[in-house]
Amino acid sequence: MKPTTLSSLVLATDGSADAALARRAVADLARATGAAVHVVNAWNLHAMASGYGYVLSEELPALYEEGARAVAASECALLLADGVRAATTHVGCGRPSDVILDLAGAVGADLIVLGSRGHGPVARLALGSVSDAVVRESTRPVLVLRGGESAWPPERIVVGHDGSAESDAATLVAAAVARSSGAPLTLLEIVPGLSEGDIAAVGQHTADEFVADCLSHLEGTARPLGEHLAGEVQARVEIGHPAAILLAAAAGPHPGMLAVGRSGIGGVRRMLMGSVSTKVLHAAPGAVLVAPAPDPDPAGS
Repeated sequence: MKPTTLSSLVLATDGSADAALARRAVADLARATGAAVHVVNAWNLHAMASGYGYVLSEELPALYEEGARAVAASECALLLADGVRAATTHVGCGRPSDVILDLAGAVGADLIVLGSRGHGPVARLALGSVSDAVVRESTRPVLVLRGGESAWPPERIVVGHDGSAESDAATLVAAAVARSSGAPLTLLEIVPGLSEGDIAAVGQHTADEFVADCLSHLEGTARPLGEHLAGEVQARVEIGHPAAILLAAAAGPHPGMLAVGRSGIGGVRRMLMGSVSTKVLHAAPGAVLVAPAPDPDPAGS
């Protein structure tokens, strides 16, 4: 097991404060990895017109396209000035999450990065509610930035690991971010309160034995990752409410970055990450990485 190679990054931007934080994260990752960056700005003309009482005219499409291109070009110029080797701009009209995801597929993005909130009518369409849609629908990992200047670069990265394919994918991308940023990485498995039936179902006699078995499995995942990172990868198991424990792990003056799988597969050893990832995405104080299950057949054959 080794960290994901980041060679292509998509930055979805609207020029807002959270988008600027996302740009800073992309710049750091691209400088460290040599990844190419694709900057995208999207707008939904008809939604804007109906939502804000505008009357469509022949001039509006050109005006919105001009504004979108200006924002994307400005962000691209800032990336290049910040030492990114390759950055290109893309704009599109339509459902913004579709524009972002279509671009990510076209360029083979390893990671989509965007802010959690925007500003003004364009922001509410492009990044305000759509960050949720991008996370929910993406077939690629998504990094959502929030928390202000202290949130990036992260001082620590915590992965909510439940043994699912999604949490494995989140682990590998989080390890890539850790390798680029130098942040320590912790794999954290959280199991809910255990009944005697739960313990018996996995062939254990006591809760302590169950936790020890979970830790042994998690250390088996962490150990090979440590060979690719500057520091040791810590493995930890806790019993309690998964979302609450993850959010507590990220709390502090300098919020940690959380990484989770988008959904789990259920069972005693699983955290049911579908609900947990949603709670973490909405309540985390800092950056959140959400990964879907890897495509078992990326060639589509």
